[in-house]
Amino acid sequence: MQSPKKRARFPAHVAHFLAMNVRKHSPEIDVFKRHRDRCQGEVSNNHVSRPQTNLQQGCQVTGDTRPLLTTTEAPAASLISGDHFWEEHSSFATNFPREFLLPSPMSHYDLAGNVKYYFEHFHPSLPLLHRPTFTVSSAPKLLLNAVSLIGSLYSTSPCTDEVAQARAHWRRDTWQSGQQELRNMVSNECRDIRKPWVMQAWILYMIYGVYAGEAAQFRTAREMLRQIVDAVREVGLSHQEIAMPESQSWLYDLDYPRGEESQTLYARWTSYITAESTRVALYILIFLDSHIFVPCNYRPLMSSMELGWELPFPTKLWEAKDPEIWIRRFSEYFGVSGFTFTNDLLHRPRGLAAASLTMATQQLMTEAPGTEISSVLEASPLAAFCVLANLDTLVRDFTRCYYQMPPSYSDPNPFHILTQSQTKSVHMAIRNIGKIVNDMASASDSPQYLLWRTNELFVVSLQVNLCRPDQLLIGGIVDNSLIAGMAASTHLMRGNFVAVRRSAPLLGPRPGGNEGVLALLSELSAALGCIYGGNLDKVTNEAPWVTVTSYGILLCVWGALRRATTEIRDHLNTFNELPRTSEPSILIFNALMETTLLYSPATRHDRDSRDPRLWSTDLEAFSTLLEEGHLVFADLVKTFCQQRSVWKDVELHLPNASSDPFGFMLHFGNPRLLASTHLRQVHVLHTAPRSLSKSILYSQSSMTPSIPRVGWYGLGSMGLGMSLNLQMYFQATDLPPLRYSNRTISKGDVLRDAGAVPEEFGALVQKSDIIFTMISTDDVLIDLLKKAASLKISLNGKVFADTSTLHPDTCEWAAKHLNDHSATFIAAPVFGASPVAAAGKLIFAVAGPAAAVETVRPLIMNIMGRSIIDMGEDVRKSSLLKLSGNILVISFMEVVAEAQVFAEVAGIGTRQMEEFIGNMFGSVLQSYSNRITSGAYAPPMDRAPGFAAALACKDMKHALSIADSHNVRLHTLETASRRLNAAREYAGECLDSSAIYGIARVDAGLSFWT
Repeated sequence: MQSPKKRARFPAHVAHFLAMNVRKHSPEIDVFKRHRDRCQGEVSNNHVSRPQTNLQQGCQVTGDTRPLLTTTEAPAASLISGDHFWEEHSSFATNFPREFLLPSPMSHYDLAGNVKYYFEHFHPSLPLLHRPTFTVSSAPKLLLNAVSLIGSLYSTSPCTDEVAQARAHWRRDTWQSGQQELRNMVSNECRDIRKPWVMQAWILYMIYGVYAGEAAQFRTAREMLRQIVDAVREVGLSHQEIAMPESQSWLYDLDYPRGEESQTLYARWTSYITAESTRVALYILIFLDSHIFVPCNYRPLMSSMELGWELPFPTKLWEAKDPEIWIRRFSEYFGVSGFTFTNDLLHRPRGLAAASLTMATQQLMTEAPGTEISSVLEASPLAAFCVLANLDTLVRDFTRCYYQMPPSYSDPNPFHILTQSQTKSVHMAIRNIGKIVNDMASASDSPQYLLWRTNELFVVSLQVNLCRPDQLLIGGIVDNSLIAGMAASTHLMRGNFVAVRRSAPLLGPRPGGNEGVLALLSELSAALGCIYGGNLDKVTNEAPWVTVTSYGILLCVWGALRRATTEIRDHLNTFNELPRTSEPSILIFNALMETTLLYSPATRHDRDSRDPRLWSTDLEAFSTLLEEGHLVFADLVKTFCQQRSVWKDVELHLPNASSDPFGFMLHFGNPRLLASTHLRQVHVLHTAPRSLSKSILYSQSSMTPSIPRVGWYGLGSMGLGMSLNLQMYFQATDLPPLRYSNRTISKGDVLRDAGAVPEEFGALVQKSDIIFTMISTDDVLIDLLKKAASLKISLNGKVFADTSTLHPDTCEWAAKHLNDHSATFIAAPVFGASPVAAAGKLIFAVAGPAAAVETVRPLIMNIMGRSIIDMGEDVRKSSLLKLSGNILVISFMEVVAEAQVFAEVAGIGTRQMEEFIGNMFGSVLQSYSNRITSGAYAPPMDRAPGFAAALACKDMKHALSIADSHNVRLHTLETASRRLNAAREYAGECLDSSAIYGIARVDAGLSFWT
């Protein structure tokens, strides 16, 4: 043993560190010796063995200490066995009860197999654990269970259905109990989060909950993230010098006596493992916070500026199997075997740029980042991985800020995200890191290939986000599960939601917006090659966040192809010729289709010959490719999903696609997605109108597993405008066209020209899931519903939504009648005249079963109406509200008519009276006055009135009869009813409800006509 004087030569924290790691060491369990003997193949033949020193006896190993795997089984052969490593080092050691450390009761065979699968298939994508020192016999139970959970997903052994169900139950129970134990542990003693194995286990449980769990597990994983972030902040773990002052000790070559040289090397190695385990765990935590919840549009809880740790050190050091290999690689990387305390520690051995994630990111944003940061990123794909995730977070934060600002004339571009200087800086960082990534990702035989491939896809995804903002982010939509967020993104990609968010008044028929994609054609084509062209075995085992990123890129390509196809077809329909080859639509379509055909399952076997239709100017030949392009790309996405079925038996499993490629694209290839409850809950923030977001998310948020078919009956002045708005929406979002019927079918010619499909009423009911009606009288609706019930078709599950003004008794009868035939009735009368209907600004009063109301709500908001008044489930209530509203409307008309007659006979003047009404009572009453003074109360014979006098009389009759049954007198309405019926007798039925004014003039001695 050393004398106290001798030990005093070392700094206090180093001496303390060595004392902790040497005092229990014994020759019989010398890890350094065992690793040296096991790994002779990599150690130089000229290497001189270090002498061993007899230390005081420590605790002895008990039980089986054989390694988990043999040298012929897998690269994990050199794992340390025995529990001394975990128990003797303060960073890994625990003061927890023994049950936290003992292996799980799962059979040793299954446990060993699952751990093996983890390190073979998952670990290369996320090197969270220190592989050389991980063993089944010594790992803490909670960490071991987390590893086994994820490893079991990669198991290829066949099993019966019973065994598969048992495994699923084991996974669920193990995850539930494990995460609860971890959370309780940290809640009771927050400092336990400093233990690397606790952070490692926590991270693995979160990953499983996000990617392999159901909606409830996803929420729990989110809560776990919140808890660990709070714990890290509370104990100051995010600051390296505060949390772990000795974290730099392994860098320094201290003058140890020769007799303790082997223990000195071992101490440095274990010190490195301690510090690097914490560092890697924190960096992966930052990545998880900033990336894995992005598909749901959650904002990160942490900022990269909070993390005061150096970038991860070279991967080769992390993978070194023993201290001798480690010190040799240390010397190769740094050029020396260790540093001295006289070194300038301010700039650290790797330069100032590697001192933190923020400094590395800032350095990369310069034109000349320097060789130091480049060498750091080249040596550690994990470091590059985290830097790219941080850049993506930066872009998303800026995008969120800019899109919460209203559009302005100085910034009219709906696709603008960052300022020019910011874009330049981010582009510099992408260029600088892209050079490294592209070089490293080309070596498919590299042990870090999967990480470099991930980085390659991250670069493209970052470039896409610079040019095309994330749909959920712009919409302010936050989903409650990973799959729900991805499905919502798919639906949003169908429409031009960016333009809607930027205050475009209506969804235009042309989606547009391919300007940014034009600059990314080369990168998107390369990304398709990366997604489909790699080694199939490695692609199959890719990490789930890589699958999510790849799917986002495929969505971008799909959207670009759709927009380009639409523009080409519009050009063909207008000019009957193809656009010029230099047009963006032609460039985008041909470039992306060329890569698609290269990797398509139907054509990839013939890569040497290019499809002659590509870049062709022959109209007929190119048109066939235009028609096939969508289906070919859908097949390609189907292949993408089929190849990535590793996380099977869980929510992220991607089974065979639907037979409909278009439906497959909508539902991410998973027929179960729309059946899962978490797709029915979409939360919309204040950044976008709730109704608008829900209307665009209509088909996945509240509908049956298939896209609903919508029909319409009744094409009067109101019905025609409402149905036309509905068809325009369906066309703009590529939903199935509206089917319509009417007593006079020719009234729907404008609908037919817009793409709607005319049908006889029976066929309309048979082919529709939701049928809207807008009819003139109660008797018409009663006849329609009786006819529908008499048809030899099932009405089961169909929804009839009437938007007319009906008597409450009629609504009650309709609801009972349809319920007897397993259908549903919704009373949804509207407020507003025909110009308001044409503008899509009606007010709906909706009543009916809650589930059915939620079904039609997205078809109303911002398509046919501007608001919905929820009247509950009693259909009589909405009818009563509508009649009450008409009492006010017609009474206002009566009062304004009398005021205008008074103004005329008294010599005030109708123009002055109308100006006063507008200034005093607002535009609504002024519009009533204008209908009177302009003569609109008697429109030309070939033009339908806005609110027909016959309909107004019908509504007043309903209102007066209900009032009479409750002993209520409506004097103004009685007067209006008398006058309007008299007007009909005098001038016929082609009158507006404002014809009250004509009889008011007659009563004052004036002529009916103005």
